[in-house]
Amino acid sequence: MGRSTWRRVELALLALAAVAGSCARPTEALRAAPAALDFPPTVVGRAATQPLQVTNPTGADRHVELVWPDSFEGPAALDVASGATAELAAVFRPRAPGRVEGVLALGSLSVPLSGEGLAPPACAPPTTPCQVVRFDLERAQCVAEPVADGTACQLDCAPPGRCVGGACVGAACDDRDACTKDVCGPGGACSHVPVQCPASSSPCQRAACEAASGCGFAPEPDGTACGPVDFVADTAWLCAAGQCAERPLPAPRLCSTAHWCWENPLPQGLTLTAVWGSAADDVWAVGVSGVILHWNGRRWIGVPSGTEKYLYGVWGSGPRDVWAVGLDGLILHWDGARWSSVPSGTTASYLFAVWASGPNDAWAVGTGGTIVHWDGSSWSRVPASVSQHWSSVWGSGPNDVWVIGRGGTILHWDGAGWSTVPSGTTKSLGRVGGRGPSDAWIAGDSVVLRWNGSAWSGLSSAPPGYSSALWVTGPDDVWVGGTNRLTLSHWDGASWSSVASSTGLQDLWGSGPADAWAVGNFGSLRHFDGGTWSENVGGSTANLAAAWASGPDDGWVVGERGTLLHGSGGSWAQVASGTTWALEGVWGSAANDVWAVGQAGVVLHWDGGVWSAVPSGTTRELTSVWLFRPC
Repeated sequence: MGRSTWRRVELALLALAAVAGSCARPTEALRAAPAALDFPPTVVGRAATQPLQVTNPTGADRHVELVWPDSFEGPAALDVASGATAELAAVFRPRAPGRVEGVLALGSLSVPLSGEGLAPPACAPPTTPCQVVRFDLERAQCVAEPVADGTACQLDCAPPGRCVGGACVGAACDDRDACTKDVCGPGGACSHVPVQCPASSSPCQRAACEAASGCGFAPEPDGTACGPVDFVADTAWLCAAGQCAERPLPAPRLCSTAHWCWENPLPQGLTLTAVWGSAADDVWAVGVSGVILHWNGRRWIGVPSGTEKYLYGVWGSGPRDVWAVGLDGLILHWDGARWSSVPSGTTASYLFAVWASGPNDAWAVGTGGTIVHWDGSSWSRVPASVSQHWSSVWGSGPNDVWVIGRGGTILHWDGAGWSTVPSGTTKSLGRVGGRGPSDAWIAGDSVVLRWNGSAWSGLSSAPPGYSSALWVTGPDDVWVGGTNRLTLSHWDGASWSSVASSTGLQDLWGSGPADAWAVGNFGSLRHFDGGTWSENVGGSTANLAAAWASGPDDGWVVGERGTLLHGSGGSWAQVASGTTWALEGVWGSAANDVWAVGQAGVVLHWDGGVWSAVPSGTTRELTSVWLFRPC
């Protein structure tokens, strides 16, 4: 064989070797990132996915088969170009609760896989037998679904029914009201007992219940008292939007428990029966229907009493120790922040008066011979040798107390017991007061008595009629008044003089010769400045007969002597009517079309600007008017 032939053979063998080298399997393996996959806890039936990156570091493209362990899944094969990285999605789909582990085989590459299978959460039972509740894997939540229509159903206390649209028709024990508890009654009948909602810990929130949602809380009305009242600073703790905060006291406006509020006169028009104060800027007045007013030196303000019973007497030993007494043996106490009821130890129909020398010594008297004493902890009855309807009590100290009543009866307490003291009269006695142990006074039925330290004697003259009000600053400065006369009478040490009063008066109290208050019928609050008496009630005091309003800020009220009051924006003003005849009816069709009628055939019309008289064709009394449409 020649040299050239061997050369050709050598080259062929080298070519074959090269081909053989290109078909040999790579020696370098694939790489995975991450090297292991740990899946998050997954509910059985749902799936969790994580990415897995496979890198081919070799110089040749790779095609590998993937073998997945149980509960894990993904692609069956993967192609990875030489020097490239491919990403696949590994899926964990547990078949049962518990820990799951396995190995993913990618040719010679192994990737550990692990995860935790969770049992589906338990769902609350259905609220009706016509529903089933299951855990929805797609929405990952419990869902209620209706059973097939026509399925038999049964509720407590009700006959069997049929399911229709998820409801048990014909079985109606459930009233679908979260504010009632549905229970079985006798004979299988349904009953719905109101749910007792828990009280709120906030004074400005009250327990409330909604049929759809059940118990909760609702804000108290704005302005509801939620803490102490400072009558000197004119501030109070009041509710606003469900929160309690200190705010300026609102305008003095008294409202009943039925939410009727005084608009005229102001602060109110109920009869006031008694007045007392600890100072010129700390005065209390009480009266009909539980009304209590306080004077802070600037204005009268209504204070909640917690009762609608009549109050007849008020007295105290200081600004934080005040007593009020009234109907059915009622006794209230003011501690500087609020009025509260205190057991009286009596069921007397009326307690007419109260007096106190200190926080541990107070007396109250009333009908049926009732005399009760406060010792600092409780009220108790104290017997006397005489039983009478007592009208008033007053003293100069704990061992010098006077009680008066009908038939001229007078009792005196000396610290140990009660004794009768001659009065020199058999007339009814109305009020007792004074300046000290040797200067006490009594006013009664056309009689005025004075105590000089040893005996009672009557003045040579006295104002006529029954006197229930008495105020004494000294032997030559005494005022008396009564409910059945329209005068205030003054004693100057020698004679009586009179001052006209628009109403009958019930009680008098003053801090000194130039500062006194008289209270009486129709809410009268008269003040004495040392020279003159002046009325402190705002608005009209005329008798009113009828009212009409076109809206919350436009109202008319009519009354005696041609009275016409117009209300707008929360205040009332008197408007000239042009007549003195009593007006008895008012009505309108609009704010600029109002009619008023009254005595002597009077007819008036309001056109939005002025009232004008309109002939009626009669002089007879007209008592009412009504409109169908504008004329």
